[in-house]
Amino acid sequence: MKSKVLVIDDNEIEKLILKRVFSMVEPNVELVMVDSGEEGLRYLHSDQSVKPILVLLDINMPKKNGHEILVEIKKDEKLKMIPVCMFSNSDLEKDVQDAYINCASMYVKKPSGVDNLKKFVSCCTTLWFEFALMA
Repeated sequence: MKSKVLVIDDNEIEKLILKRVFSMVEPNVELVMVDSGEEGLRYLHSDQSVKPILVLLDINMPKKNGHEILVEIKKDEKLKMIPVCMFSNSDLEKDVQDAYINCASMYVKKPSGVDNLKKFVSCCTTLWFEFALMA
């Protein structure tokens, strides 16, 4: 069974690039991509038999931003153990601090260039799929 990663991001181009990179670097990972925080929460609350092993969550989205979605995930008893990586173009200190205050597992500024994105995907999947112990 493939490990699932849920990507919550409203930028279609960035999601397409991420999908291509994952397919090159980690073809055994199933990416589930949604366009908004609300859609991400609906997916997480659905009757999926296998929850994602990791959520990549963008901050700057319409309606509810990534920080608001992170708070909702971490308040939910059924979801709070899922690691959430804030994956954003922002490197503002306040965004980073707010993410960790609200229990993000990791904060990553989206890498520029395909090579750096490949490195991120490789390191991230190695960390979360090979080394991290999951509850």
